[in-house]
Amino acid sequence: MRQIISLILIVFSASLYSQNIVITGQVFDYDTGEPMIGAAVFIDSHNGTITNENGKFSLQVKNIKSKDILKIGFINYFELGFINLPIETDTILLNNIPLFYYFPDEMNMSSIFCKRFDFICKWKSWRHYKKEAKRVEPYYIKRRKIIENYYSNFQGKKYSINVDKHSIDLKINK
Repeated sequence: MRQIISLILIVFSASLYSQNIVITGQVFDYDTGEPMIGAAVFIDSHNGTITNENGKFSLQVKNIKSKDILKIGFINYFELGFINLPIETDTILLNNIPLFYYFPDEMNMSSIFCKRFDFICKWKSWRHYKKEAKRVEPYYIKRRKIIENYYSNFQGKKYSINVDKHSIDLKINK
């Protein structure tokens, strides 16, 4: 009986000491400088929130782990993640977080749906995609360079964006 009561007390006391962390920040459009209203902010293993009319958010997280990734995204924008968040604190202030528009003009979708044996339609669609790929490739190369050359400030240090991992590693500063 004593062992059961001891176990219950240990579990209960551990839950009392579980760490709550509040993550706050402001998200803006890199090109216009305007606040991003309604951007999604979440951690994979926890709930999330969206930014308000000023692009600001506040996310309270319980029991965050060092492997958790804070992700921020918006439709047609380059999703950005923060890895290696400092979990030994109770507040993480991420100030100005840029989101980069990452899709050029809309693609013409009218030729995508071809009948099963309509090879002329399929050939035209293939040509269309090749033409689109040629058109957008320089755009993506240019956007990638802009993202790679951006430095984010956190606690007085500069951090770069790893484009391939869509993230800023808060352990590796420049």
